Amino acid sequence: MLIRKINTVFMKHSRWLFGVFTIVIIISFLGFMVPGQFGMGGCANPGDAPIGQAYGENVSYNEAIEAMRGFLIVQELMTGRTYDAGNHDFGFYLVAQRKAAQRRGITASNKEITDLILSCGTFQKNGKFDLDTYNKIIQSLRQRGMDGDFIANAFREEIIRTKLGQEIQDAVIPTDGEAEMFYRFYNGEFSVATAAFRAADYLKQVKVDSKALQTWFAANRKNYTIPAQMTGLLVEVSYLNPELVKLGNQAATDAEVKKYFDANTDKFIGKDGKPQKFADAAKLAKTQLVALKIRNLAAAKAQQFAREVYDQVGEGMGKDDIFRKTAGKYGLKVTATGKFGADAAFIGKVAEPELIKQMDQVLKSVPVTNAVVGKSAVYVGYVLTREEARPAEWKEVAAKATADYRNLEAVKLARAAADAAVVRLNKLPADKRAADKVWTKRSKLSLWSAMQMMPDQLPPMQILAVLPSLKVNDVTKALPDADGAVIGMVTGWKAPVMDGFKKDRTLWVSLWQRQKSSIQAAEFQRELESNCKLYQEPGK
Repeated sequence: MLIRKINTVFMKHSRWLFGVFTIVIIISFLGFMVPGQFGMGGCANPGDAPIGQAYGENVSYNEAIEAMRGFLIVQELMTGRTYDAGNHDFGFYLVAQRKAAQRRGITASNKEITDLILSCGTFQKNGKFDLDTYNKIIQSLRQRGMDGDFIANAFREEIIRTKLGQEIQDAVIPTDGEAEMFYRFYNGEFSVATAAFRAADYLKQVKVDSKALQTWFAANRKNYTIPAQMTGLLVEVSYLNPELVKLGNQAATDAEVKKYFDANTDKFIGKDGKPQKFADAAKLAKTQLVALKIRNLAAAKAQQFAREVYDQVGEGMGKDDIFRKTAGKYGLKVTATGKFGADAAFIGKVAEPELIKQMDQVLKSVPVTNAVVGKSAVYVGYVLTREEARPAEWKEVAAKATADYRNLEAVKLARAAADAAVVRLNKLPADKRAADKVWTKRSKLSLWSAMQMMPDQLPPMQILAVLPSLKVNDVTKALPDADGAVIGMVTGWKAPVMDGFKKDRTLWVSLWQRQKSSIQAAEFQRELESNCKLYQEPGK
């Protein structure tokens, strides 16, 4: 029960906990190597063009997409759920993992693949592998363009990824002595005083010199741009389309509703917090399934339309007549967007960020987007005209630039005040510092209890990060943040009672192993960072 509770704590507070205490460093999917999208929205497919390098070898667009498709199919077969398609960036990460595993000599045997397939939940019936079920599912996958070799290889890749993760984790061996030190470290009780120096408190002191402001603006003009401006056309396939509503209801048979419910039980929780029975949730399950079927039908129709337009437009701008005529063929209404910016929140009355993003990224030669699934419809866009982004003139951003300048000057004043406070405190006798009026917040906590608290209940994260290195009556240096600076001081420390370690020794050894495993995970991430590069555009 305690282990489960601790795991819950880790999950609940992962956003800040891992960064501050370094208990577990999760290997980022893409953060270290994704500089941005290719700028190739719409239906473009770079094919065999290299999109990056992993361990000195080119990785093509098709290779990345193949890896991504294999990953998603395995997840679908293991869980019984269909997942939204990923992208080539994610596929590139999977290929990089595979190459890292190959360098370590990690492989998967045919027997391991067979064992994993036999244990796959989707192929089970009454708790056992069922050949008929297996054959039906495999046949449906073949109809989706996936042959037996593709499926077997997808499972092989899953096994290799699992082995790679296990090898990284198994590379550490925790000892009881290390775990005891870890326990002491996290369970000693700190009394902490903190003070924050905020820019807002110093804004009135900022005097704006027009010459200095203009000099600053000239040096920072790259931060002030007028985003690309576009006009275009939109079509939408509404979820209220009578034909699609009819087809969606027809497709949601009783058998399909039950299948949907069984695969999504976590979506049907009663007021008592317990999973509902099918009889109690059947109506809601059908409503959700019908909505899903309609959405999928709308997406399929919109993407078919987008593909047909894409294939016909070919080279050159200004072929909006093809867009209009094809829309008429599909019974879709065409709406002019009017002028909008790449940073706009709306196109007319349509608030779909992905649609705006794709319209900003389409190829100039074929300016049509993919189908974009929205809240109330699926959209396809066509760019008629485009004015590229440009540096802003002073008069266009004067108010914002002036406010930014004043805030930056106020931040400087706040940080200077924090520095001065640290100097003044350190001149006081050590036993007099805690009583100083500078302190605005006081806390008592162990690092372990801090893990179970929400961030707004805690001292600032910068203080927590340096807390273990401070002695009683030590004042931190001024620790800058985006809005000024904070300072802190340990006003007391109490050693932990060791009975907790004796009682839960296994738990603390396990937690220490996580800590050591995090170091291994960080090393693996650095390995990928130094050996893998995703291009911003294919072939570049």
